[in-house]
Amino acid sequence: MKTLRLLVLPIALLCGSAAHAQDAGSMTDPATLFGAACASGQARLPRSTFDDIAYGAMPVGARRAFALSLTKAGAKPAAAPVPLGDLEVPNRVLTKFTGRDLFLLLPAAGLPGASADVCSVAWQGAHLDDAVTLVQNFTGTKAPLAPGATYYAGTSDSHLVAAAQFDQWTVISIVPTTPSKEQKTP
Repeated sequence: MKTLRLLVLPIALLCGSAAHAQDAGSMTDPATLFGAACASGQARLPRSTFDDIAYGAMPVGARRAFALSLTKAGAKPAAAPVPLGDLEVPNRVLTKFTGRDLFLLLPAAGLPGASADVCSVAWQGAHLDDAVTLVQNFTGTKAPLAPGATYYAGTSDSHLVAAAQFDQWTVISIVPTTPSKEQKTP
């Protein structure tokens, strides 16, 4: 089983020149981006490819899928998830310049908010099966996706890894099952 390492300190995500960044093309693949940024904390993104944006600037469908991906283990996922408010998402949000159809939400350790310890990748399209495969690969979970499901989760070590799909947006998130010691509650 693959060990997940979610960094709760500022993630080692560096925006640098294309010459020093990892292959920019591979970093626009959701699976590669999730593995590098969220699971290992070792992504280097070129400034020419990604841009910082506010959480509220993400499309509402992406924000609803993100909220769905934060469903607690064992809880029933919402049929119509409500996007989290801006104050609940202190995470740094990066988006791909072209198309703005790929988003990376980085952990914001030590800050208040429902998603402060979460690292997520959201991308446009109905790709829940692909996201479920990622969850299974990272956690070793082998349970199949239930017919008609919009949410899937697996655990590994001390993390919950979840995939969700809503309104033509897919999200995969990783969150510690125990909040970081630095995280403050509002």
